[in-house]
Amino acid sequence: MSVPWVPTKFTQLTDTPSAYTGQGLRRPRVNDALTALEFDYDGVDVINVEEARSDIRSTTRAGYSAFSSYAGLQTLVDAAGADKVFYFPANGIFEMGGNLLKTSAKQQTFMSFGRGAEIKNGGVEVFNIRCAIDNLRLTGTSTNGYGIHITDTTFPDWVAGGSTPAPEFYHALSTFLLVRNVEVRDKTVAVYNNTVSGLNRFERLFTLNCVNGIYIDHTNYASDSGDWELDSCRLTAGTAYSGIGMQVVKLGGLAINNTKFQAWDKGLLLKPTTAVNSLVTSVHRVNLTGCRFEDSVTYDIHITADAG
Repeated sequence: MSVPWVPTKFTQLTDTPSAYTGQGLRRPRVNDALTALEFDYDGVDVINVEEARSDIRSTTRAGYSAFSSYAGLQTLVDAAGADKVFYFPANGIFEMGGNLLKTSAKQQTFMSFGRGAEIKNGGVEVFNIRCAIDNLRLTGTSTNGYGIHITDTTFPDWVAGGSTPAPEFYHALSTFLLVRNVEVRDKTVAVYNNTVSGLNRFERLFTLNCVNGIYIDHTNYASDSGDWELDSCRLTAGTAYSGIGMQVVKLGGLAINNTKFQAWDKGLLLKPTTAVNSLVTSVHRVNLTGCRFEDSVTYDIHITADAG
């Protein structure tokens, strides 16, 4: 009598995936049809970074747990793909070793609950659309001294030729970044952006002890680009009374609402790099509502003749 074959591996079952290739850090879950198992992150789009990567796990969860995490975190973000939320356990301190955690796909969100988690000696580099940073503290040293670095957006193929008319064309040149309840400390520049990037929103962004607050320069793109908005933010230099709270070299559309600029040499500086009467290096459509300027050394607001 022959002995029936008995599977000895999960992948040998008839209702499971047949291989582990490309499924690193994923867990089995029941599929939508309720007919088999498949791999995914906990069956939801929220990934607890502490649980997903054993190499960044803390030895204790009491109080402010410390994590040595950059390599493991970046691997996790790269593997997860689009539309994922990365949850940093509240009160956790994630040591980044001076690196910026890079978004690797569209609609990735880095966030925490409660009083937030700390990204220590690091920050976030954003070059994908519709990403978000929510309820985190970005402290210490980092690449180029940036807290949040907004770089080239991943554009659709047709953008280079410009064959699609506005407004679709301009929306494709936008990051749609959302920064909310974020504290940036001890950076050379809290938020740095020197390439076209539009429709970005900052709600309750707080800077402290940074050399400069926000820097924006869209001169790499000849036409109008921008539509940025700051709401209920506080840009504070600390005790140095130097640097610039917000410097704009070129931007098309900026609204600053209920925001405080404190202890800078210059609170808000609108200053194109060259004097031309065109959109190429102009700053235009800037609206300030309910803003406060305190302890500025030279200027609260400095608008050069070429700002536009």
